[in-house]
Amino acid sequence: MSTSAMTTSSSEVMDVDDVPTGKSVMAKGVTGTQVGRKLEIKNSFELVYNMIEDEIIINRDYYNMKEEQFKQVFCDLDFLGWYTTGDTATESDIKIHKQICEINESPIFLKLNPHPIHSNLPVCVYESIIDIVSGEATMLFIELPYTIITEEAERMGVDHVARMANNDSGESSLVAEHLTAQYNAIKMLHVRVKILLDYLERSRSWDTACQS
Repeated sequence: MSTSAMTTSSSEVMDVDDVPTGKSVMAKGVTGTQVGRKLEIKNSFELVYNMIEDEIIINRDYYNMKEEQFKQVFCDLDFLGWYTTGDTATESDIKIHKQICEINESPIFLKLNPHPIHSNLPVCVYESIIDIVSGEATMLFIELPYTIITEEAERMGVDHVARMANNDSGESSLVAEHLTAQYNAIKMLHVRVKILLDYLERSRSWDTACQS
């Protein structure tokens, strides 16, 4: 099934900050909603796997347990696919994706690059198709368009993480600027309240002296 549009939350994109970026392989399932040909990613959970003859085999028992757990909490969300980190899709990704297809016949695949060389959002979203290559049926990835849905708090959080990850530039994030503005405002309020309190205390002293 071809998916024409997909949306995801910025908090979900930020979740890549919690996963390893070294040689270990990371795989997480993504959950969300699907209405017709539109998907919306809402949440994620880790997929446990075993290495058998240098190949990654998804632990289905663990998946079944996690599915039962998230269905109890997020009964309106469905399993939509999975994601991992890296640059471009690989043959190893294809092998894992085939296993995911046993859970969802039309899963999506997200590839998040933790070390991008450009300023664009380092996320690629794919769907899989079966095509004939050299006379054989072969699974291929096709990149999909997507949009990021954010709220103001999420945008500030993403901006803070992005700038603090490269703090050598001396840039301040929106979070830092916002907190600085809040601090200055509270500091000014404290000064004004103290002036008012001092005035009231002096007025009370004058009233007491006049009554005497």
